Amino acid sequence: MASTQPFEAFKDEAPAFQFMLKSPWHAVVLGRIAAAMEKYKQALDAAKNDGDAAMQKEIEVTTRFLKYEASDRVNIKFEYLVVESFERLRGESAVDGLLDYQRTFIKAQQIVEWAAVPYSQPLEQEFALAGLLQATSWGIESGRANISQQTRLRSARHHLFELTRQMNRAYSQGERQQGWRLRQRCHDARKLIGPLATMECKSKALTSIRALHGEAESERVLRWVKAHTRLPEYEAMRNSIQAYRCEPGSISQERPGLTAKAG
Repeated sequence: MASTQPFEAFKDEAPAFQFMLKSPWHAVVLGRIAAAMEKYKQALDAAKNDGDAAMQKEIEVTTRFLKYEASDRVNIKFEYLVVESFERLRGESAVDGLLDYQRTFIKAQQIVEWAAVPYSQPLEQEFALAGLLQATSWGIESGRANISQQTRLRSARHHLFELTRQMNRAYSQGERQQGWRLRQRCHDARKLIGPLATMECKSKALTSIRALHGEAESERVLRWVKAHTRLPEYEAMRNSIQAYRCEPGSISQERPGLTAKAG
């Protein structure tokens, strides 16, 4: 069983996984991730019973990534809902000012973040390989507020996840030299996450509204979002996914940041 590929554990896993990565329908994908978590839990139990360490590692890496995917999707939806609610409360001209402020802030912050990263040349190469040089798009949410930064961060996580899977496979198949090369690439790709996450966090819509209009206005927008949108439903789905844990004694799962504290 050690030679089993990670998504051959279930015959429908490959198309289901691609759907989860590519679909713009966040609520549907969150539901699919929640169902997949239970399947992975069953597969992990079987791998433990069989003593299949390689499969255990594949499943644990995958479930950790899916937690990030759930968190990223709720963050993207949250950002869009904040801007949409701000427009209802303050009008289109206020939103135009918000978006201009965010674009200017992101441009300046990007210079600061990348200047602080040592040995940036291999990192820039990995940045290009991850497809992060192209402008990202996400359906009706494209171009709204900080969503471009959030989709770049999400793409960087996807890239690191794929490299990690390849590295684990190489080592499990005895290809140590290839595994070492992929480990170095993982090391470089992981460095992408920090600057991208910092830029995304500092340029959130609520943070920008607070800077432009004050704390009271940002709180008013947040209350509107919680009262008039499906945000609580999305957060409940995400929290259910985050609550998934492997059995005691297995590799612990890192918990991504929660949207409710964003801004």
